[in-house]
Amino acid sequence: MLFWNGTEWVAGGIATVGCMDETACNFDATATVSDHDRCKYEDACGICDGPGEIYDCGCADIPEGDCDCAGNQLDALGVCGGGCVADVDADGICDDGDSCVGEADECGVCNGPGAIYDCGCSPIPAGDCDCEGTPDADADGICDDIDECVGELDAIGVCNGDCQTDADADGICDDNGGDPCDGTLDICGVCNGPGPVEDCGCVPLAEGACDCAGNLPDGEGNCLDYLADNDGDGVYDEVLDPCLGLNQITYHAHSYALVAINGDCWFRENLATTLTRDSVEIPEVTDYSAWNGLSSATYAHHDNDPSNTATYGLLYNGYCTYEVELCPTNWAVPSNAEWQELFDHFGGTVTAGGAMKESGTNHWAEPNSGATNVSGFTALPAGQRQVGTLGDTGLETEAWFWPRQEGVVLPTLSTSWGLSHTSAGISAAQHVQQRGHSVRCMLRPVLGCTQPDFMEYNVLAVVDDGSCATPAFPGCTDDRFAEYDPAANLDDGSCSELTGCTSDDFAEFDGYNYELVTIGEQCWFKENLRTTVYADGSAVPEVQNNAEWGALSTGAQCSYGNASSNLETYGRLYNWYAVDDSRGLCPTGWHVPSDAEWTVLTDYLGGASVAAPALKSSPSDSPSWNGTNASGFSALPGSFRNDDDGGFYYVGYYGYWWSASPNGSSYAWTRVLGSDDDVVFRNYSLPRYGFSVRCLRDE
Repeated sequence: MLFWNGTEWVAGGIATVGCMDETACNFDATATVSDHDRCKYEDACGICDGPGEIYDCGCADIPEGDCDCAGNQLDALGVCGGGCVADVDADGICDDGDSCVGEADECGVCNGPGAIYDCGCSPIPAGDCDCEGTPDADADGICDDIDECVGELDAIGVCNGDCQTDADADGICDDNGGDPCDGTLDICGVCNGPGPVEDCGCVPLAEGACDCAGNLPDGEGNCLDYLADNDGDGVYDEVLDPCLGLNQITYHAHSYALVAINGDCWFRENLATTLTRDSVEIPEVTDYSAWNGLSSATYAHHDNDPSNTATYGLLYNGYCTYEVELCPTNWAVPSNAEWQELFDHFGGTVTAGGAMKESGTNHWAEPNSGATNVSGFTALPAGQRQVGTLGDTGLETEAWFWPRQEGVVLPTLSTSWGLSHTSAGISAAQHVQQRGHSVRCMLRPVLGCTQPDFMEYNVLAVVDDGSCATPAFPGCTDDRFAEYDPAANLDDGSCSELTGCTSDDFAEFDGYNYELVTIGEQCWFKENLRTTVYADGSAVPEVQNNAEWGALSTGAQCSYGNASSNLETYGRLYNWYAVDDSRGLCPTGWHVPSDAEWTVLTDYLGGASVAAPALKSSPSDSPSWNGTNASGFSALPGSFRNDDDGGFYYVGYYGYWWSASPNGSSYAWTRVLGSDDDVVFRNYSLPRYGFSVRCLRDE
């Protein structure tokens, strides 16, 4: 067999195909037939059939830690082979030549506190009252352009006036003897007088009267008293005459006869007023179709004839005894129970009609069964106005009376009480409110002190029972207000200007009594809050674990370092979620101060730039800090808990307090005091921080 050996055809056995190039890395010395396509060669990196120089450094990658193939490394600015050793604030400027290693605040101060002054980067200029340059010549804290008095008020409140003395504070100057009363008028109008000392207060008994209730003596000189003092304590406690000695009453120009029945005083005739108690006109409706569709208070004359009213009174629909007051003051339409008591007094509904009807047939049609009028009620047959097409019926044959309509919702049907000329009994019927019936009034005498110048005065009393004992001295009775009058015993609403806390005030919350301090017109807790509950009593969770604290999005509290000793000294730390909780972190009547209220405090102490010493506890206080505590605020360096790692920092050096005011959607305003600063810093923080809390009394 012939085969090609790569050079010539030769005779031989079985051919072996392979790479016969001796320079190839896969040279096959046994091959008898050359196949050059099978030959492979070393690449530039000495690898048989390798990819060649494909790495950063040719045949290899850049060594770990180097930034190029020459062995250079990144400097602090990220420059390969650069010479910058440090850039701590990562601002791209090498610290060797950085003018501010850190961050310039908005005022251009490297690592400064920011715009913490009244005017941002500076305090209010001396002599000005605001950052706009508005003057405050009298330094009273009120800008001159809105100051009602640029200067000083004199003793009677005149701006820059010359009055030196107003000892009784009545607004009349004492200097020239022009005050007619150098002191106080008593309740009877007497200067420095003793008050009500006469028989009936400031006046003696009325001429002809035998007591201060106005009772008159009879022909023999005895007082016809309609009141009784059963226990002899000088205060009447029982009404003997339910009509209070009267036999008639005039109401809206009409005189009504009265009758006493079973301890109650009744009108002896049907009501005929077209006005309410408050003199509001009640509409009259004469058209029967219109009457049928009524849903409000209305009256009518029987048969639309006013001459009938002179005898029988008016007919009122049921709305008149629900929507309006028909009867005089201290009188009322009787309730169903009061009607029933009247019926029961005369033997019940079977016989009471006869006892209540006028006897005879002067007004009632025959036979006027059982009529005796032993009650004196003198019921007359006024008839009624019906609904539908019936119109007015029953004149001279029947009488119907509405009770007082009671309840939250007026029902469609109400009980009405009827008397008939053919019966001695009382009928009860369920009638729609559109019916027209008669109305009677019953007295409800209220006993009490009827003299407004006494503390016991009862505005509802119609009968003076002799209980007036303590003269009333109106004024401001709350000693927290500038208007407080120690002689006043009746608050007249004049308290308006809060002055702070009284010296013996304290606030109890969650079992702990907090001392209080007045600073300006504000009343503050004198120490940091330590409550474990919200104002409604629900718990503020305590979170001690650092990682758990850093992940919070709800209210929580802790003590600094989770140590009880720090709790006793510094109170608790709260995140702002607890401050912002609708349940209230401070007790009722108190609140976490707003950012503006913190500013009121620091402004009162001379401004935020100098107020810190007056707020910080002094070295002589216990616990102490390095302030003067001129304000009594007694601030301590309770420091804070961090927002992300939950760690505790800087106790003994800084104090941090929350305000209740958010700053945007992610932050809340705070106040910070430091050991080395006179400034009260106004900062803002994320709500997961743990800061101290003070409570401020509501205005």
